[in-house]
Amino acid sequence: MSHAFPRTLTLAVLAAALGVSLPACSLYPFGNSTSAFNMRVGQCVQLPDDSQVSRLETSECTEAHDGEVFHIAKLTDATLPSEDEMKEKAKDNCTGAFEPYVGKSYEESDLEVTWLYPTTQTWATGDREIICIATSMNEDRLMDSVKDSGM
Repeated sequence: MSHAFPRTLTLAVLAAALGVSLPACSLYPFGNSTSAFNMRVGQCVQLPDDSQVSRLETSECTEAHDGEVFHIAKLTDATLPSEDEMKEKAKDNCTGAFEPYVGKSYEESDLEVTWLYPTTQTWATGDREIICIATSMNEDRLMDSVKDSGM
């Protein structure tokens, strides 16, 4: 999976109201390496520096962490979208799911949005997910869940 750290997203992006009920991150294992293909909404993660990711370190959301998975979008495309199309799909899906999870619009939030999406290699093995992750805007570590935080 490839990931992006896009503060290039404009603050004029509209957030769609999705009204999704999602589990709290404290239910997930602490300090485990988890396949990027097995991520779950509510997991808190440490983000690697690599541009392609196969595993992420997960932790309790009450421990210092880089981000929290807040949405997983399923792609239905028959063929792999171009990189620009993939980034647009990620931006639309992630910013649209942000407010229902965090409790504040992306435009007004103190959080950043980043995502993981399929590469040519992972698409060939059936990867069809965009994983949306909320991170700190100022690169500070998060110390709690962002779910319903109003951050």
